[in-house]
Formats: sequence, structure tokens, C-alpha cells
Amino acid sequence: MYIIVFCLFVAVKPLDVRILAANQPLSVGRRYDLRCQSTGSRPPAKLTWWKNGLRLDRTKETVSFT
Repeated sequence: MYIIVFCLFVAVKPLDVRILAANQPLSVGRRYDLRCQSTGSRPPAKLTWWKNGLRLDRTKETVSFT
């Protein structure tokens, strides 16, 4: 008798990605907290922020499952 066991990993891109912010103009020289939310990916999406072509390294990541 043979037993065959296998594991299938399926990666799924996000179904939706949104920047969550108040709909207001931004001013130069001020600090703003911006949030980005993605849903539907598997594994959780790895999001990065960029400014003027440079990756921002000092960002905070929070992962939640619903």
C-alpha cells in the first residue's frame, strides 16, 4: 500500500489596495500619517512606500486577519 501526501501552496495577489486618508489637500513641510490597506491576498501582501523614487524604510506594518 502506498500513501501519497502533498501540499499545494497557492499565492493570490491582493483583490484591493487602498490608501486610507481624509480627502483633503496636503501642504508642503507638514507631517502626515498615511495608511494603506490591502485585502484578499495570500500570503499577506508586503506593501512598500516610495517618495520621489526612493523607498521609505521607516514605515510601520500591521497585519490583521478577518
